[in-house]
Amino acid sequence: MVHQCNECHSSFREKKNLQQHMRKRHGLKKYKCSYCNDRFDNRTGRTRHEKKKHENELFNCEQCEYFSTRKDRLRQHMRSKHLEKNIKCDQCDFVTDRNPALKKHVNAMHMVKVCNECDFKTKSNHEMKRHKNTQHQPDDYHEESAFDKLIYNKTWRVRGNIEPLTALAVYKPKIKNTIQHYLNEKGTMKWYIGMKVIMKKMDYTDDGKQVGQIDPGFTSHPKITAMMFNFDEGYKAAREKIEKNFVEFCKNGSGYILDRVALVSVHIAGYDLSPHQSPKERANEREQEQEAFEKML
Repeated sequence: MVHQCNECHSSFREKKNLQQHMRKRHGLKKYKCSYCNDRFDNRTGRTRHEKKKHENELFNCEQCEYFSTRKDRLRQHMRSKHLEKNIKCDQCDFVTDRNPALKKHVNAMHMVKVCNECDFKTKSNHEMKRHKNTQHQPDDYHEESAFDKLIYNKTWRVRGNIEPLTALAVYKPKIKNTIQHYLNEKGTMKWYIGMKVIMKKMDYTDDGKQVGQIDPGFTSHPKITAMMFNFDEGYKAAREKIEKNFVEFCKNGSGYILDRVALVSVHIAGYDLSPHQSPKERANEREQEQEAFEKML
């Protein structure tokens, strides 16, 4: 749709551009009266005019000095400022005049989930799930699939504009420390790393250019780790896999280019190579592996 100036016949695709042109070129004042064609430089002048010239056409509050040119806004004002609040929460002193507001309050303040294995309480389903996964996971279990039971996942928000490989190098020590901690706690594990990026491209439409944005994620293959001496080799392979996936994504002709790396993450799952061993037998086996490794040094 084309918007045309009545003074000089200039045309614009957007109404706001026409209005800006009228103010700058033809001295059109920004604030128009809601009842007539008079215009004013500021809201105060318009309000003073409407109250003086159109008093009978305004909707006035009978309990305060508020007025509006729209009846629905007066109704909203009355409900929020003057309507008696008589719907009370039976668990605290909160009161409201609307049932939806009471329901929202109860869900936010009083809907507490209690762990069935300890005294932990929270209002968040996500926090309860995370609590159970980290605090009540059995020490020994066998998994047919490497990630049927996720022990832990940790995500870091990347600051600044750095390249994907740089980000994976910067966060390698944090990932290594996380894996080391859970290796000591749980024993042999499978893990993989992930990376999410922000990519943008310029799209040109009839209304002008627009920015398109996507946030694809890339992950490595899972790696088995029983001892930390082979971590560097596994991390190198994981990093190369993410780099390969990222390069292939950029080559598919989508037109998106990298804006920044948003997140780097590590995901860890327990992995039991010998499901019939007792925890003590597995501990002895790890101790023997450690002694054998030290002899190699």
